[in-house]
Amino acid sequence: MVSWSIVKSSAVPPRSYTVDSAYRVRVARGPATRDVVVEFTAPSSLTSVGYAEEVTRPYLSSAEPPQHLVVDVGGVVRVLLGPIEGAQDTGPSPRETGRARPRRRS
Repeated sequence: MVSWSIVKSSAVPPRSYTVDSAYRVRVARGPATRDVVVEFTAPSSLTSVGYAEEVTRPYLSSAEPPQHLVVDVGGVVRVLLGPIEGAQDTGPSPRETGRARPRRRS
């Protein structure tokens, strides 16, 4: 099974008043994409898109990544909302089959 890869990350509004900041880390595997929300509890001293991606990386080899992670003041990561249940990969896209496009002959 191919691992998920991080394709884009950005700051988003926190979902709760107990957190300082939140980031959305978009991951992809083939045509399938998922969003992982990473929140940092208050008072957090070090938050960044890079740190949110670092927190997400251990879950990239999972069949499905968690939907919501929370990092507490001590740096401990909790899964607040697990993977999407029953999510289906649609398989590789036509571009990922390894076949070249046919050439036109003149």
